[in-house]
Amino acid sequence: MLVALAVFSLAALALVKLDSSTIRASAKVDEHLLARITLNNLAVEALTDPGVPPLGESRGEVVNAGQRWFWTRRAARGDVGAGLVRIDLSISNASGQALATQTLVKAAQ
Repeated sequence: MLVALAVFSLAALALVKLDSSTIRASAKVDEHLLARITLNNLAVEALTDPGVPPLGESRGEVVNAGQRWFWTRRAARGDVGAGLVRIDLSISNASGQALATQTLVKAAQ
């Protein structure tokens, strides 16, 4: 009886550890997904803005889904043509960990 109880307790302990690691992994995936959604929102704003973003680097923060996100935008003339602007966007969480990046090309008017 004691052996069966010991085996059962070891199995239950392994399941508890598995459950906690699953919760951590799920939270990490959720954070990356929210960062990607927020970055896509910023990309849409940059592409639909009638003006061209100023060349160089700019930073800001936005709140989405109850979380604070910090973004960085680098705009530079495109190598392919003088009429294009390359926009590199990146987003990080409150602790400064970069979670997603995206590159856009926009016509310079």
